[in-house]
Amino acid sequence: MKPSVKRGSGELAQFAEAQSALQRIAVLVACGAPEIAVFNAAAKELGQLVGADTANIVRYEADGTATTVAAWSRSGTLFPVGTNMRLEGRNAAALVSRSGRSARMDNYADAPGPIAAVVRAKGIRSSAAAPIFVDGRLWGVVIAATTRHELLAQHAEMRLADYTELIAIAIASAQARTDLAASRALW
Repeated sequence: MKPSVKRGSGELAQFAEAQSALQRIAVLVACGAPEIAVFNAAAKELGQLVGADTANIVRYEADGTATTVAAWSRSGTLFPVGTNMRLEGRNAAALVSRSGRSARMDNYADAPGPIAAVVRAKGIRSSAAAPIFVDGRLWGVVIAATTRHELLAQHAEMRLADYTELIAIAIASAQARTDLAASRALW
């Protein structure tokens, strides 16, 4: 007998939606899809899961900058793939970089720095971010944002954090494939 699902059981629907998104990403990872395809799919799925208008996966660089490695948007990409900016001022990516923990910003009006200036110019009102750890070190961040008047859902940054492990697996898998190809080239 199938369990009955009552209308309005939003929590169960959200869980099912999240599991479907994870499955789609996991299939790409398992099939050895190119890193960019996995990252772009993850950005899209995670952005949609939290009701965002845009989502990016950003890699932290040793020189204090951050590089966009995946981008998804409902209407115009905020930071296209390859964008590299200094982690200065107050913005979601910088907050995660400094703390190693999820962060949220619901107002960029007075936020200093070049990233905050771009975010304001593009009309972002609310953003949530979660760290991505690979092999125990902070690798980067996934950021979801909205331009709508309503803020991102409460705890959106925690929802993102729940799924960053899959992104970390994709990164580690891609790196392992790259290392294997390099070692084979030596033979």
